[in-house]
Amino acid sequence: MTSFKLTVRKDADDVWTVVAETCSGAIDLLSFPCQGCAEAAAHDLTNTFGSATCPQHNRSQLTYPTLLDAAIGLLRFLMGLGDQWDKLNSAAKHRIEWVARLLLEGERDWDSVIAAWEHKKRPDLGLNGLVSYWFAEVTLG
Repeated sequence: MTSFKLTVRKDADDVWTVVAETCSGAIDLLSFPCQGCAEAAAHDLTNTFGSATCPQHNRSQLTYPTLLDAAIGLLRFLMGLGDQWDKLNSAAKHRIEWVARLLLEGERDWDSVIAAWEHKKRPDLGLNGLVSYWFAEVTLG
């Protein structure tokens, strides 16, 4: 299974970025004005939304839509969708967004969601069909 870790990095302009890393690459997910916000965002992405706060800004920088976009981006990265995202129909995109919501709300865990994608065995379905098959496996078990 593709394992990942989230790290927080500071750049030369004093911007703190949450970065997702795997053995095959990395992607910037979110940027914040302080380390506390970035660390809280990284915690929220891998745990439950609202489970961490920044000591300086509380949760003012950590909105649900912001973290949802980051969770979708992380899913796209871990699923290897890259430029294939534009080839997905709206229903497939909606399914990925829905799983991102389930992850943020703590109803699913990252390991099982990514394992379900990696164990798909239906190449005859096409990409949209695979997303539907994966979604059913994630949501119905």
